[in-house]
Amino acid sequence: MQIVRLVLCLAVVLQAGLVRADEAAKSAAYEAAPAATPAVAIDLTGTWTGTWCSGKNGHHGPMTAEFSGGCNGCYDVRFRGRFCAIIPFTYRTTLKAVSNPDGSVSLTGSRRLGLLMGTFSMQGVVSGDKLQASYCSKQDHGTFTLSRAATCCK
Repeated sequence: MQIVRLVLCLAVVLQAGLVRADEAAKSAAYEAAPAATPAVAIDLTGTWTGTWCSGKNGHHGPMTAEFSGGCNGCYDVRFRGRFCAIIPFTYRTTLKAVSNPDGSVSLTGSRRLGLLMGTFSMQGVVSGDKLQASYCSKQDHGTFTLSRAATCCK
């Protein structure tokens, strides 16, 4: 039993180390990125809410995304949601935003989530106040739809 605990603790430590290494690589990429990029037609900063749905097993649940301004045509995004109605998940990633001729914005990004989940990749399109996206990872694939959350009156 102690061996199982030791193996589990080692897995958690390795997972944390990989996430920290990924964050360091992201920081280095920001510093190395060129300064000039095309302007994005829609400002995506703020809270977006909606749902996600697994194409592998049909699981689904609520999801929110907090977009904050990054640099060089990128946004820092914190995704939060629930799996099986009670199991929370959260992760941060950087999404590259590119304006399309029709006024919509294409988003792409990926993030290594450790040994168990592998690399999470997503691509989507924002049109107006709606984001339609697809995702894939080592263990799952599916879609999510988010809408810009209403802002409070002043």
